[in-house]
Amino acid sequence: MTAGSRPRGCVRPRGRLRPRAAVIPLRSSMRRLLAVPVNLPAPALVVVRHASHSARLSTGALIAAALAAALILACLVWAAARWWAWEPRWTVTLRHSLAEAAWRLSGVWDEFADWARLGR
Repeated sequence: MTAGSRPRGCVRPRGRLRPRAAVIPLRSSMRRLLAVPVNLPAPALVVVRHASHSARLSTGALIAAALAAALILACLVWAAARWWAWEPRWTVTLRHSLAEAAWRLSGVWDEFADWARLGR
């Protein structure tokens, strides 16, 4: 396509076209506003950055998730051991020792309560 050629499909209008301009009369207040020189600052480049949120988890959140996972795993192991009645010898003896200690301590506490109630 050359500089003076037209693309295909374009139709040249017949006759001469005149641009029509609408004249709107200005009021005196508008003339005064337009006549006042305005000293605007030069346009400046403004960079707007939106707050970005990282898709990564924080260290505290990772530690909390690891502790929660460890707690859940420990509960599952304990539940499995109770379900299949797996009791090593030391757990049986520990339970018996703690039960006897609780029984003896309750007796001592009862004696102390009687002593304190009777006014020494």
